[in-house]
Amino acid sequence: GSKLTTIGDSSFSYCTKLAEINLPETLLTIDEWAFHTCSSLSEIIIPKSVTKIGECSFEKCNFTEIIIPAGVETLENSTFFGCESLKTVIFDSGSKLNKIGDYVFRACKALETIKIPAGVTSIGLNSFNVNLSLKELEFEENSQLKTIGVQAFAGSGLTYVKLPNMV
Repeated sequence: GSKLTTIGDSSFSYCTKLAEINLPETLLTIDEWAFHTCSSLSEIIIPKSVTKIGECSFEKCNFTEIIIPAGVETLENSTFFGCESLKTVIFDSGSKLNKIGDYVFRACKALETIKIPAGVTSIGLNSFNVNLSLKELEFEENSQLKTIGVQAFAGSGLTYVKLPNMV
């Protein structure tokens, strides 16, 4: 079996014809810019073993759905920036996510709804900015949210927001 634990910085960035990749269950880390501008990448399954997804790692990819493994604690800046086809974001149950960085889901024009895991304490600046299709924003029960960054949801199409009681 595979012994691969890390996909390093920019490993596949600008591989614009890369349409499919199978990531092994041994993978722990996806570093910065790993799949940046893999514009033909229409599907990716991040193994449940992954605990780190680096900055800009999937920026400008073309998949429609992403499942964030429970062990990921931080979505670094611009992780999914400009993924214009991204419609569905699912956080695995038991998510340990505590931070959504700056610009993480900015310009994800197809994103319609998002449910933020309870452990998230901060949402960075411009993190959901200019997402015209984003209609619903919800936070899991017992949300630990303390900070929503500057222009985090500016220019979105929000029609329904359910903020946690503790904010």
